[in-house]
Order: sequence, then structure tokens, then C-alpha cells
Amino acid sequence: MPLSLRLPLQLAVFGTAYFLGAMAYVALYWRTGDLPPVWPPAGLYLAALLLVRPVRWPWWIAAAAPAGLAAFLIGGYGLSTAIGMFAADTVAAATGAWLAQQACGRPFRLAGLRDFAVLIGAGAILAPMPSALIGALVLAIGEGLPFQVTVVNWWSGDFTAVVLVSPLILLWVSGEKVWPRHWRPAAMGAARTAELLALILATLAVPAAILTWLDWSFSFLAMPVLLWAAIRFGPLEAALCNLLLAAVAITQTMSGLGVGSADSGAVAERLHYLQAFLSFMAIGASLTVALALRDWREADRARALGEARWTAMLDHAPVAIAVLDTDGRVISTNRRYVEWYRPDGGEVTGTRAADYFPAEVAERIARNLRRVVHDRQPFASEHDLPQTEGGPRRIEVLRFPMTDDAGRVVAIGVFVTDVTATRRAQEQLVQAQKMEAVGQLTGGVAHDFNNLLAVIIGNLELVQEQLPPDSAMARHVVAAFRAAERGEALTRSLLAFSRRQALRPQLVDLNEVVRGMLPLLSRTLGSQVQIEMVTAAGLWRSEVDPAQVESALLNLAINARDAMPGGGRLTIETANVRLDQGYAGSLAEAVAPGQYAMIAVSDTGEGMPEEVRARVFEPFFTTKEAGRGTGLGMSMVQGFVRQSGGHVAIYSEPGHGTTVKVYLPRSHRQEPAPGRVAEDPATSVDDGSSTARRHVLVVEDDPDVRQLAIEILEAEGHRVIAAGDGAAALALAAVEARIDLLLSDVILEGGMSGPDVAAALQAERPDLKVLYMSGYTANGVVHHGRLDPGVELLEKPFRRDQLRRFVRDALAGDAAAGQDSAAPG
Repeated sequence: MPLSLRLPLQLAVFGTAYFLGAMAYVALYWRTGDLPPVWPPAGLYLAALLLVRPVRWPWWIAAAAPAGLAAFLIGGYGLSTAIGMFAADTVAAATGAWLAQQACGRPFRLAGLRDFAVLIGAGAILAPMPSALIGALVLAIGEGLPFQVTVVNWWSGDFTAVVLVSPLILLWVSGEKVWPRHWRPAAMGAARTAELLALILATLAVPAAILTWLDWSFSFLAMPVLLWAAIRFGPLEAALCNLLLAAVAITQTMSGLGVGSADSGAVAERLHYLQAFLSFMAIGASLTVALALRDWREADRARALGEARWTAMLDHAPVAIAVLDTDGRVISTNRRYVEWYRPDGGEVTGTRAADYFPAEVAERIARNLRRVVHDRQPFASEHDLPQTEGGPRRIEVLRFPMTDDAGRVVAIGVFVTDVTATRRAQEQLVQAQKMEAVGQLTGGVAHDFNNLLAVIIGNLELVQEQLPPDSAMARHVVAAFRAAERGEALTRSLLAFSRRQALRPQLVDLNEVVRGMLPLLSRTLGSQVQIEMVTAAGLWRSEVDPAQVESALLNLAINARDAMPGGGRLTIETANVRLDQGYAGSLAEAVAPGQYAMIAVSDTGEGMPEEVRARVFEPFFTTKEAGRGTGLGMSMVQGFVRQSGGHVAIYSEPGHGTTVKVYLPRSHRQEPAPGRVAEDPATSVDDGSSTARRHVLVVEDDPDVRQLAIEILEAEGHRVIAAGDGAAALALAAVEARIDLLLSDVILEGGMSGPDVAAALQAERPDLKVLYMSGYTANGVVHHGRLDPGVELLEKPFRRDQLRRFVRDALAGDAAAGQDSAAPG
């Protein structure tokens, strides 16, 4: 209601109540001939001014003036006397309200014991004193009443009115702010509301039935009832009953009932006794109510704070929590439960699993709940929750019985924990452990196996040089070559999968790599496969090993060709891509969010079912018939990409082809990025040029590999000394005046590695050139998958021309020897 209408209505109600209270006093006086002990307008007037600020008091005084004057005139007083009496009332109300508001604030509220004490002290005791003096003086002059008796009667009437009427008005108006919600009649329930009504009816009915023969005033019987009402119901009901009891007691006493009935003395005397008791009763009850009100308020505040903290804790808990009845209906939940189970915002309370889960899932949930109720034991299980806010989740559901004092299961508690990250971490750990196991196995095998292959290939080259190209023996040698090269490719693939190969990263423009691969891909895939390239303008550069990029593209293209036995279209696309935190966090592997250059290879082939796609990166897994693949192609691609800090994603659907996306991290280096054109093995041959005779120290623990290296270097005209371990190498160097090049295996027997030998020799010979050779480097010269800066490495098994070229480049001081691609990987 707008203020323009509310204020006039309030003033009208106040003026009417003032008039009716005054007329009730006058009517009772006319009926009995004695002055009633309570002047109701005093309590009403004081309460009205207490509830508003002093600036608004003139409105309320103006509303009370005509009502008070009219009542006094009707009561038989002259106009001047009526004006004086109303002025005395106004002084009492204004004085009491001003003192109380100064002490407790504006507007005044009954919010505790201190407020009650101020109301009684200022409004009931102090404020009526000047009013009684003014009123008694006016009545003495205008009506000839005795001054002293009138002062006492006036003060006691105002005092009793304040303690009886003002608390009721103040509590009624401000009850919403000081009365705990759960104590309001609307929240008490039918039983307690009926009790309250019975109390009020008893207040009015008991006098007629009992006081006619009981020789005690009803007011004396009311004290226990009033205290019970204050404790049982609250301050508002206590004040209401207090006023009702006082009205009945005063009426009955003035009618001749009560102590000693009519023959026990004058009515005025009995009224003074009654007035004293009513004041004691009101003040005592008020104190009781104040204490109860304070305790209720503090308890309610503590309870509300505790409930708010408990609710906040539940809502912010990292688990979804619910309480279900024994039939599976939701009773209550926290906020996370609603977010996970009803991301559409639908209602959860009162629902069952069948309301938002498929029938088979709902039946499984109901079966689990019945198990908890039957066994009375907690039960946990894991499930996938596909449609949730934030994407699919792997959840662990713990259900436990909630029992009453008799041990009956009355509800089921449910804790739902998101274990997606935990399971993903476990998968990463399993994958890492698998990679570590394969890597250790591969590393242990690769070193010895590559030494064997180096000896085999080196000797096959020596034999091949001495045989006519068209002889039968030459064909046998070629077949042996092919077998050795397959063994070499297998070892390299295993090292790539386990991310233990030595990478030679360069700043690469992947568009140039893709375009440079086109001639080789065209020859490899054949005419039945149409190749399309879609390269992005402004493609970000990546710092990767270009030879490994080419090998990965070739593997992906060959797999695509095999998926299109009748021919089809192969599309190679490049693009700049940003992987956000949400996508990176959803992967089982650890992938850093950020900027990537992407190469996508798509085919129009048969596609893959989900069970095949899930295993496509496993080593030795293949769907090809025997003899057509080792199952290491995709695992090698994944190993290289992950070792380079990237990510591989595969998308496939039966009948709709396959797309493999390779994400390589963007590099912000500003060096030129020349493309790399794939080499044909036929072009990787030595031109026969030679360097001057040099002194070379060969350190190799395998005697066959050592002898092969000696023969190749001596054939080049170099002077060679050799040792089988680090200690022997240092002993030879101590007596050798000149050493131009150290050619050393990385992993040696005897406790010293190749880098250890190099460091010891270069401490005495700073100009010594170093070239390493190894079939498996471990962490000797490769860290984080990359060769250490300034390190030259010849990977085993090597060809004769490769060794000659690497030695020649090392002696010449070239910084980029680079192993050629004569051996297919």
C-alpha cells in the first residue's frame, strides 16, 4: 500500500482505538461509580509514539486529540478540563517515548530484557509522573477533586496501562522482526494453535463458572497461566492473555467479585489491591517474556547460522548428496546432486531414478537400493553419468542405510563422488607404466640388437660389393638386407612408441613438409587413391623432427590406403588450432592447453567400430591379415607426437571413413623454417670424396661393431686406434700424441659412458671432435627426447657410407650431420 494511503489509515485506526479505550474506561466508571485502575489510552498512546520517529509525532498527536477530547467531553468534563487532561496524556506519552528512544534507538522495538526495562522505567514509572501532576492539577481546579488522591490514581492508571497495553501493541506491530518464525501461530501447527485458542476461551469462561463461589480473585489464579502462555507460545500470546486476564479481573472485581466479595471492603480499596497485583503480574510476565524472547532470538540466530553454514557446506561439497526414502524417492539433496542428475533444471525432490534414467539403468539403481535396505550395509559401485553439466562423468555411488532408534531402515543416504579425474589419472599411470615397461624392454633389446644388425648390415655390404649384381648369391644378399632392414625398422618403431628415440627438432613449416611429401605419397599410394591437400595460410610453425613428421604422414597415408581397397580419396589438411582447458582436461593423457599446428589425414574408407578405435594405438595391434603389418605404425605415430609434446586424436565411424588429427605445439621462435623434401633412398650415397688422413679413437664395447668401424675408417685412409671401454680409451689417449676425432658408443661397459670419456679427453684436448654412435642412447646424450645441443649422433645400425659421411662432417666441423633416410622406418 502506498504511503499516501497507509499513513491516513493508520492514523484513523489509532484515533478510533484511542476513543474506544477511553470510552471503555468511562463506561466502566458509569457502571460502578468507581475509577477503573487502568487508563488504556496511556499504553496505546505511548506505543504509537514509540513506533515512529519524533518528526512524525505531530500527526499522531493530531489524530489522538479529537478522540481524547470527545471521550472526555462525553464523560462530563468541561472543555478546558478535557484539554488539560489530553495535554497531560500527551506529556506522558511524549516523555516516555523520547526517553525510551534515546536509550534504545529509533524506532523502538521490544528485542530483549534491556528494552523491557527501559519501557517500564521510562514509560511506566517516570513519564506518568509529570502527567499525573498536570492532570491532578487540572482536575483539582476544574472539578474540585482532591489533588493527592488524584495524583496517585492518575499515575497508577497510566503505569498499569503501560505495562498491560504497550507490550501487546509493540509486539503485535513489530513481531515479524523480533519473533522467531517457528514460534508464529501459523508455523505452530494445528495442535498448538488449538491450545492457544483454548487458553483464550478459558480466560473468558472461567470467571463466570468459578468466581461466583471461589473466595479469591481470578487475577491471582491467572499468574501461572500467564507464565505458561509466555513459555509455551511466545511473547505476543503472553501479552494478549495478560491483557485479557486483566480485563476480566478488573471487570469482575468492580462487579463485586473477588477477595471477600462485596463485604470485604470498598471497591476502590479492592481495586488498589488488584491494580498492584496486575502491575506485578505484567512486569513479572514481561521479564519472563523478555528472557524467553532473548533466548529464542539467540537460539534462532544460532540455529539459522548453523543451518546456513551446513547448507553452504553441503552445496559446496565436491560430492553429490541425497537422502532417499526406502522406495527410492528423493527427499532432499544438495545443489551438486541437482546439477549432476538434472542438468536441465528439472525438479528432483519426490522423483525416482525411473523419472530421468532409461529403464535398465533405473532397474539397476532400484535393485541396489533394495540391497541396501535388505542387507542394512553400505554398498558402493561405479557408473558412467553421460548427460551432466560439464560433460560425461565417471561416478562412484555410495549408498548406506539410515535407521531409527528401533533399528528400522527409514531412509537411504547417497554420496556420489566424481572419480573422472581419478580414473583418468589411473589410466595415465597405467599407460605410463606400460610405456616405461616397453621402453625398458625396448632399450635393453635395442642396444644389443642394433649392434647385431650393424655387424650384419656392414658385412652384407662388404659381401655385396664383391658380388656381381646379377648373381644368385647377390640376390640372397639382397634378401638378407631386406630382413635386416625390417629388424631395424621394428626396433626403431618400438623406440618411437616408447618415446625413447633421439629426435632432431628443427623449426618446421608443416605446409612445406606436406607439399614436399606429395611426390613420395603419390608413388606409394598408387593411382587408385586421389590425394587432396588443403593447407592453411599463415600456419604456425612447430619445432619438431621433420624426418619423423614425414614418417608419421607416410604411415597414416599407408593405413588410409589399406582402408580403401577399392580406391578412394585421401585428404591432408593443415590448420591452426587452440586446445582449451576443457578439451585438454577431458583426455586420458596429459595434454597442455594452448596453440597447435594441426595435420589432419582423412580417408573415405571403411571406418572403424568403437572397439577397434579404442585399441588402434596399442603396439602390435592390427586388423590386417598376417604378413601385411606389424601393428606398430599408429603406435609409432603416437609415440613421436607425444614425445614432441603434441597430441593425436582419431575420429572414425563404420562406413564413413577415418580422420586422424596430429597436433604439434606451436613454436614462437623466429628463425627461418625451410621445408624438408623427403629423400629417396637412392639419393643417399657417398660421392667418394675424402678428407685428409686423420687420427681417430674408436671406443666400442662390442668387438664386431668395433672391428667393422675400424675397417671402414681405415679404408678411408684414417689412422685408427680402438678400445673396448672408457678406461682403456683413456690409457691409449695418454700415450697417443695426436687424436683428431673420438668415435664412441654412448653406452659402454666398465662404468664410464661415451660422454664421460669425451669429457675427460676434451679436458686435455679442447679441440677434439666427438661423434657418438648408439642403437639406444638412454639418457646419455638425449634428454626429453631431444639430442643435447652440439651433439652429433650416428644411430645404429648404420651403413658404410653413413659412417664415412658423419666422420667427414664431424672432422670438417659441420654442425648438422643428420642421419639420412636410407633405412625405412
